[in-house]
Amino acid sequence: MVFRGSIGRALARRRRAFSLIEVLVSIGVVGVLMALLLVSLGKARQGASSTVMLSNGRSAAIAFDAYNTSYREAFPWSAVWQPLRVSPERGGPFVSSDDPWILTTLWPALMHESAPWPENYESWIDPTKAGRGRLPWLQESGGWLPPSFRYSRSFLARPEAWSGDWAGDEERLLAPTRSYEVLFPSSKALLFDGERSYLRRAPVPGDARVVVTTDASVSLHTDAEVLPPVQNAVNAALPAPLHDTKDGVRGRDF
Repeated sequence: MVFRGSIGRALARRRRAFSLIEVLVSIGVVGVLMALLLVSLGKARQGASSTVMLSNGRSAAIAFDAYNTSYREAFPWSAVWQPLRVSPERGGPFVSSDDPWILTTLWPALMHESAPWPENYESWIDPTKAGRGRLPWLQESGGWLPPSFRYSRSFLARPEAWSGDWAGDEERLLAPTRSYEVLFPSSKALLFDGERSYLRRAPVPGDARVVVTTDASVSLHTDAEVLPPVQNAVNAALPAPLHDTKDGVRGRDF
């Protein structure tokens, strides 16, 4: 059958047009492709940030090694209420605290001689915070941008604080530790990425974090790989992985 005139032309146009179902299917396919692309881009961005943090971990490891060499194998340490110099300039502002674990985030205050923080601080933070030029750390005005790497508090008290058999004056446990006391340097975390804000979501056990071990090795470890923490004798804070290692610096985290 042959259609002629206006009826034939209308039918031809109708055959060339998309139906509603075809349009909806096309939109669905495009949506799925975009979702897959966004997931791939997110994973690529996360992988790139992890790589940057691995490099930053090496920078922090160098700073701690320089400190350790300068102070006769002692790890960074300060007494409670001991003034910590915020600025590398002599006579600059100081900060002090009654928190025995304050150096877990304030450790850059002890690095002025071995690794001045104005030149090194950007390599100690999450890459999502970098690229802003000279970054604030601690200022008299209260400005605060903590380093992404947390200093394990296992190095801020004597190993007996985590041995489980200590009884006595807990304040005596707050004392420096030295490199020769670390029995398993490749299995004891010195620093670790405590933020992982580049994940842009709450971390899950399968997410890896950058860990700097006492032998200056830098690698990725998931929380599932970390040995369970134990209670410390210094205070009643809940035990935290990579902070409260059994037997302190003499123990293992992995």
